[in-house]
Amino acid sequence: TMNSKKHKADSEYAGRINYTLYEISNAVNTTRNLEELYQSIYDSLNKLMPLPNFFIAIYNHDNKTINFEFFIDEYDDDFPIIDTLEGPSTLTGEVINTGQPLFLKENKLKQKAKQKRITGTVPKVWIGIPLIIQDHVIGVLSVQHYENPEYFSHHHLEILVSVSDQIAMAIERRQILDDLEKKRKNPESH
Repeated sequence: TMNSKKHKADSEYAGRINYTLYEISNAVNTTRNLEELYQSIYDSLNKLMPLPNFFIAIYNHDNKTINFEFFIDEYDDDFPIIDTLEGPSTLTGEVINTGQPLFLKENKLKQKAKQKRITGTVPKVWIGIPLIIQDHVIGVLSVQHYENPEYFSHHHLEILVSVSDQIAMAIERRQILDDLEKKRKNPESH
């Protein structure tokens, strides 16, 4: 029957999501630094759903800056590396401010572009997911597509939300390990 087919597909997908979660948590131990962890997170997600455009931005609460620490992009390689929450909010800033996922289709994105809320090439579909640790947004994971407005659905949004906690934890743990490593190398500088 149709239904059991769908059910089988769903449970296969659930299995793949669980494996992705396992890969991401494991990556903290198998990577040597944040850069490698980001690459590993991207590779895991890219197997789950092909992501031609992807970024991880990390938010620094102290100076209110957003650092685009990792990105894969078909069009823009002169990515603005740092953004700030001052001034008109970019899409990434909006996700940080609200702490809520954002799923925007073509018309909404055109509006935002008119309001100068988008830097670089305007995508046809954009998803931003907050990375949250204990009610603090530590960053944003975003995927987008430039040609096909139907490339991402709410199903993709749900999957990304379901893995976002694990990603946030992995990043936080890797940040702590990297900081310890730095202190170990030069104990004087604090």
